[in-house]
Amino acid sequence: METPVLIKAGETFRRTSPVQTDLTCSDGPHLFRRTSPVQMELTRVSESVIMSSSNHFTEIKRDKDGMKEGNDQFLIVISQVIQCETENKKLEEKLKILKGRDVHTWNVDEIVRRAKEELEQQLHAFLKDQEKLKEELSVQMNELEDTRRRYEEEKKKRSEEKNKFITSKKALEHEWLIIADLMVEKRVLNNKLNFLRAGFNEELKELESKVQNEKRVISDTHKRSLDLENIIKSLEAHYAAIADRTKQEVDRLNRKKIDALRQTSSQHEQKAHKIKGEMILLRKSITELQTKLEVQQTKEKELEIDLKQEGGDDAEITGLEEELKKKRDSLTLQVREHQKLLNIKLGLDLEIATYGGLLENEEKGLKHIHTGENLSVFGLSVYTQQKCSQHH
Repeated sequence: METPVLIKAGETFRRTSPVQTDLTCSDGPHLFRRTSPVQMELTRVSESVIMSSSNHFTEIKRDKDGMKEGNDQFLIVISQVIQCETENKKLEEKLKILKGRDVHTWNVDEIVRRAKEELEQQLHAFLKDQEKLKEELSVQMNELEDTRRRYEEEKKKRSEEKNKFITSKKALEHEWLIIADLMVEKRVLNNKLNFLRAGFNEELKELESKVQNEKRVISDTHKRSLDLENIIKSLEAHYAAIADRTKQEVDRLNRKKIDALRQTSSQHEQKAHKIKGEMILLRKSITELQTKLEVQQTKEKELEIDLKQEGGDDAEITGLEEELKKKRDSLTLQVREHQKLLNIKLGLDLEIATYGGLLENEEKGLKHIHTGENLSVFGLSVYTQQKCSQHH
């Protein structure tokens, strides 16, 4: 690409200075390149010949040297022009490329304005969030105070329930003592009844032996016929009266005993119903406490989340955890008390069932005693009548 530019520069130089053009045409290559070493050697030889031949050539040599210097300077100028043209072309190409590109205009003010608006919006949102968090914190503090108040109330209720449980336990122990006394009294009455039965049987045996002895004495000592009907009737009436009195006394004692047992059983049933009602109330209170505990657990979790988000207060969290632990302990104690009351209720039901069975057995025994006494009296009368008929 450089050679056409050099040729063009040479042509322009020829047009401007014809004298120099002829000289350069005679020396051809000097227009386009510097003198080579061979040419310089030839010039030196020619110069030496010229200097040796004549002084005329000195002037020619001087002119030639001046022309060489001018040619060299001209070549330097041409090279500079070529460089300038190439630089101009490069710059023109760069300008075209830059003009062809999309020019991006800087809009820093708009970016700063948008960033400022976004920061203002964020600040406004943060202020709103701060107000909301303050309100939520006040609400949470109020809820915390409410939970503390409820905890104090539950603590008081727990102490009251504990006192009630102690009183009911004392009443139950008193009832157990009463039951033990009744059992002892029952044993005493059974022993007394057995004693009366034994005495009645002994009296019957004695009566039979007396009647038989009387018969034998009369039959052995007296040969005449005696009228024993009145004696037998009087004896029958006497022993019937004794049997009636003993029967009435036994009936009265048994009725007293049955009434006492019925009263005690009714009292035990009433107490069992009362204990059942108390157990139902305790179950309801336990379910209520469990629901309250679940609500408190959910509130505690929410409080923990809020406190963790806001930085939290470790002392309040530990206090709530301790309160929750105490409530769990109180719940476990109430569940144990409930289990104890259930065991007591089962024991009372068993006692009521045993008392019912004992009452039925006593009633059956009394019926058998009454039938046995009637049979014994009837047998005595039949026996006396048979003896009298044999005697007659």
